[in-house]
Amino acid sequence: MQGKLFGYDKEFEEKVGCACAAFNEAIMRIMADSIDTTGTESQYKVIEQQPSDRLTHKR
Repeated sequence: MQGKLFGYDKEFEEKVGCACAAFNEAIMRIMADSIDTTGTESQYKVIEQQPSDRLTHKR
């Protein structure tokens, strides 16, 4: 579309591509930080089953 309206500009296309990559990286970092701070590990305690708690079935 830009090529039809304004003509193709390689420098502009490269800058737009770099900006999109930078935005994508920033969003991914923010999402990763959010997952780290609000993950289930910080809110819930994992209860592990002890071997003595398991049911044993005799035949």
